[in-house]
Amino acid sequence: MNLYTGDYLDSLTKEQLILLIKREKEEHQDILDAVTGSEIICWVYDIETERLIFRQGSTRLFGGKKGQVLSFDEIIKRIHPEDKELLSLNFMNYIDKYQGSHEYYVRIRDFEDNYRWMASKGTLYRDEIGVAYKIAGTVRDISERKLIEDEKIYN
Repeated sequence: MNLYTGDYLDSLTKEQLILLIKREKEEHQDILDAVTGSEIICWVYDIETERLIFRQGSTRLFGGKKGQVLSFDEIIKRIHPEDKELLSLNFMNYIDKYQGSHEYYVRIRDFEDNYRWMASKGTLYRDEIGVAYKIAGTVRDISERKLIEDEKIYN
């Protein structure tokens, strides 16, 4: 059963619906807790409003202090100059070029003015008639991995 499309919901009793919603809520909270405790953060880009929302943990990922909030514009300002075009090609023009998932790597300046490598992966979502309405995904810090890779390549 897919709760989000309404399949079979008409056939359920009120008690069954309440149990279903409680279970969905618990599963959703488990996912939020797992992501919050990891080194990965989630993001959602609403295509209609052109709004990017980072979920819990974005400040930690970018090296900020607890309670600091980063807006989309602040993050764009922190992108390494050499990676801004890459970000544009892989994110802003994503809807026109790709149908499925995407993944790319960019350097972002943290609050201590050091660049960190970030890996972003997302998926484009379309409604029932095929119109794209959002891109959602994750971002994680891969700086340590990139240092190890560079060490192996250049040594």
